[in-house]
Order: sequence, then structure tokens, then C-alpha cells
Amino acid sequence: MQNKKSIRFYKDHEVRAIWDEEKSLWWFSIVDIVGAITDSPSPRKYWSVLKTRLKKAGNELTTRCSQLKMTAADGKQYATDCFVLTKCLTPCDHEVRAVWDEEKSKRI
Repeated sequence: MQNKKSIRFYKDHEVRAIWDEEKSLWWFSIVDIVGAITDSPSPRKYWSVLKTRLKKAGNELTTRCSQLKMTAADGKQYATDCFVLTKCLTPCDHEVRAVWDEEKSKRI
């Protein structure tokens, strides 16, 4: 995979991305997307809990996401869950909003 990296912005949140030259696709950090969509104070934990619940429900995450090394805030490279964005996300995205509303209601 080509090491072309980029920082994108979504709702004023940084979203790390890596370009896959072979497939001509951008891979985006799931934790960064979760943080931008949910405004969660701990997006890494949010993703971890959501990922566990999805696996228990029989969702095959491995077909949709891969771990790629990305540079973290401390400047070190860490394996991070990433996915290819196949459609535009908006704050009103139906599926994402449903997950966010369900999680939010559990905290109240």
C-alpha cells in the first residue's frame, strides 16, 4: 500500500486517511470518524464497545475494515481500524444516527 497520508476534516474534527494506490481508495480511521460523528469524549472506547456489540450480533467487521498503521497524536505509528468510505456521511446519516441515538439513550 502506498504511504500517502492525509488529514481530512469533518465537522471540525481531524480524520486521518491513507491512500491505497493499488485499489485507488482512501482508507479512513474509524475512531476519528466515530469521534466526529458522535462528539464522544472517548471515541476509542466508544468504537471498542460498538465493535464488541456488532460482533456479538454477527456482523462481519473483518470484511469491511482493516487495521492499518497510522500516526497518532504522540507521533508514533499504531495499528488502527480503518474502512473505505463508499458514500458521503452527513450528521443526519440514517444508519449512523440510529447507532448514535441508541448509544446516547443508554447513557441517559
